[in-house]
Amino acid sequence: MIRCNDDKGEACLSTDPFYDLPRYFESIRIFNDFKDRLKNGKMKNDGSDELLSIIDHKIIEGKSNSFRTMIPKGRKLFRARVVDPDEMLYEKGFGIESETNNLLGFNETESREPPLGISGSGRNNYRGATYLYLSNKPATACSEIKPKIRQIISLAEFETVKSIRIIDFSSRKYLKKEEGFDIGRLITDIMFMYYEPVTNEDEYYATQYLTDYIRKTGIDGISYRSYYDETGINYTIFNSDHRKIKFCSSRLVLFQSESKVFLDFNNAKIIKSNSVGGKKYDFDSALKMRHNIIVSELENNK
Repeated sequence: MIRCNDDKGEACLSTDPFYDLPRYFESIRIFNDFKDRLKNGKMKNDGSDELLSIIDHKIIEGKSNSFRTMIPKGRKLFRARVVDPDEMLYEKGFGIESETNNLLGFNETESREPPLGISGSGRNNYRGATYLYLSNKPATACSEIKPKIRQIISLAEFETVKSIRIIDFSSRKYLKKEEGFDIGRLITDIMFMYYEPVTNEDEYYATQYLTDYIRKTGIDGISYRSYYDETGINYTIFNSDHRKIKFCSSRLVLFQSESKVFLDFNNAKIIKSNSVGGKKYDFDSALKMRHNIIVSELENNK
């Protein structure tokens, strides 16, 4: 089954294996040639690159552009960090809120992006660059950091103070036909790069380059789908100034349960495991972990 465009220019799927194969394979060539140039250090910074030219005209500059959109003012967004018990210091924000008795997570400084020059390499940032990674839901933010069972997570809540301009790679687009190549296929490959998990940080080279290229155009950030949460959307914000995104609060959560799903190639079926830890709120474990957290905080802050 091959992605194609119908007469209206809208995305569709063709069951004909010979449907428009020249345009289909030309799109693959453009994409793979771009990645090869990056790997081999042969990228030109003069506006002549084939794929970057397409991105300029179809994603960044297009007049009827479905990629350029806004995160509206007042939108709640979330960021999660795994907590090392030794980090539970009052100076980092941890403690118990006196009025509500709620457990507090990292403070604003620790919940935002790290300072310039300190961060490691990420999906969309070069080592040392500093972007704010956010998600549209608490569950998405927690899933994206890939915690281990029973790990404690600091979940921070942010809110947009003003509308933020982004390039949206998270939703399906409808694109008109192009001469010589399948634009739908090409854009799908680009969007999938932001979505697929990798096993080695070195594989981030293409998304890092494209994200930096988009940042230089003056766009505030990008959005893309989460692999770990079916309805989750991730955001990478280039300039998260307090006048654009404000810190609201943080709280502690515990990674309680997950399901394992495996593909059995030989038998063409799914193998599933039972959830570890259960799917319902575990009051006994919660009380025990809450007690342990409070004891750790008291010990760390003596």
